[in-house]
Amino acid sequence: MKNGELDWEIGIGGPELSGGDSFISDPIFVNIIIPKEPGVNNVKVFGEYAKQVRYSNEINYWIAYTDKSPNSLDVDYIK
Repeated sequence: MKNGELDWEIGIGGPELSGGDSFISDPIFVNIIIPKEPGVNNVKVFGEYAKQVRYSNEINYWIAYTDKSPNSLDVDYIK
C-alpha cells in the first residue's frame, strides 16, 4: 500500500488493478482481480476459489495463483 493505492513490488507486471491483472513470477501467475461490478461475494479462477483480501471498506480484491494466465472466460464472479 503506497499513498492509498496498491503498489506491485516484485515480478513482471504493473500496479494497474482495475478489473484484474496478472503478474508473472515464474513458474506461477499471480492474478489480482477487482470486480468492476458491485455485490461480488466470491471469485473463481479456472474453477478454483480465489483468496479474498479485504484491506478496507474501499479496497477489496481477490488473489489466485495459477500456472497460466486466465482470460475473461476463466474467471467467474459469484454474487
